Amino acid sequence: VAKQYRVIRRDALGHPKTIDSLLDEIIDTLDQLKIEKVHFLGESTGGIFGEFLAARNPERLHSLTICASPLYLPKSAQDMLAVGYATPEKAISALGVPGWGKAVVPVLKTDQGAPPGFMDWWIGQFEIPTVEGICAYTEIICREDFNSGRIMHKIHVPMLLLTPAHSVLVDIEDQKRLARTVEGAQLEIIKGHGHEVYLDQAETCQEKFLGFLGGLNRK
Repeated sequence: VAKQYRVIRRDALGHPKTIDSLLDEIIDTLDQLKIEKVHFLGESTGGIFGEFLAARNPERLHSLTICASPLYLPKSAQDMLAVGYATPEKAISALGVPGWGKAVVPVLKTDQGAPPGFMDWWIGQFEIPTVEGICAYTEIICREDFNSGRIMHKIHVPMLLLTPAHSVLVDIEDQKRLARTVEGAQLEIIKGHGHEVYLDQAETCQEKFLGFLGGLNRK
């Protein structure tokens, strides 16, 4: 993707308190970089934030692509991420961020099909954020109002859904409903090992994504 497009990968700042505060951070990043519009790609819960952004600030998006993004995190999914603790936040506080990251590997099947050396990098990423920051983030994504199903009818930008066929977090019927609701949305079912198809099916995901962008450019 980076060979054809300028890629910007941002980290959330500090401890976001609300959905809007994190969306404000994204808009501020674009303003600081003097970028008017982008093709937004969000993975998992990042895609849910992308949907809220598309509904709130459509003028800043050329398109929206979500990859392995559920409409919301139901109690069953929250329990999986809690890895035996009462809540994900309690698990993170007890295990530390890297320890929690290792604990969710078998839940998400991150290690199945991952390229050589990836798991060391992936676990290393969990050493960057603070316990407080990750707890604040998980508190937001586990809230009842963090549900893109309630705003999907407000999305009017070109949209691509890269949906894993075997994710424990993503309901395919929900994805089909989302694709039907957003006019012109494209749904691609990606057959991979688990939730994170951008790892074990990276080439397929990139091919679908670049094809989607290429189609937009030809219009």
